[in-house]
Amino acid sequence: MMKRAVKNIGYYQWLLVVFLLLCGQASAQNHYGVGMGNAYLQPIGSLQNWFKGTSKAPQVSFIFNRTAEAHWQFFATAAHFDQPNKEKLYYKDLQLDLKLYGAGVAYVSYLSVPRWRLQPFWKGAVTLFRWEAVRGAYQTEDRLVPQRFQQAWSFAAYGGLGMAFLVTRSLKFNVSGGYQLVVAELWPALALHLENVSGLQIMRFEMGFQWMF
Repeated sequence: MMKRAVKNIGYYQWLLVVFLLLCGQASAQNHYGVGMGNAYLQPIGSLQNWFKGTSKAPQVSFIFNRTAEAHWQFFATAAHFDQPNKEKLYYKDLQLDLKLYGAGVAYVSYLSVPRWRLQPFWKGAVTLFRWEAVRGAYQTEDRLVPQRFQQAWSFAAYGGLGMAFLVTRSLKFNVSGGYQLVVAELWPALALHLENVSGLQIMRFEMGFQWMF
């Protein structure tokens, strides 16, 4: 328990250092902005055997080093999968829950200059997540399978494409989609016909606004 607490403190210190460095770099720039939005997350691979998609995925971001060609983002995000995929589960009433909280850095590169107020882009991001997973207790014919709880820190990588719509000179509306992999593992429960999930694979479909200064 003590080792885990020390390890968690180390992660928080790492996040604080990264945040301070990014804020310090951004303060020296004249071009920055803020953003907020939401995403629909669709599990793929073995994760879709556990959960259905969710729209409980808000995100806020701080934009810096902005130019006409690209910009950087420091962002905070969360996600909550609370709808088990009953079409795949052997036991339909099984409680499953997965929550992720994270912060990361993204790089957005525009593929062309704005035309008709539209500007395509590609986006890459790295996120550090704190995640918690619950698999509820269940009674089989011969025994009670107890509840299982998992929690850990994991890195994630994301890559995708999108389109920015320039509402005004300082306001943008963005839509994008891409693939995200969280380096984490959900333990199996053979008595419940649940195989393990090695790597949380997710398709992200994001919408949001950005205010530029």
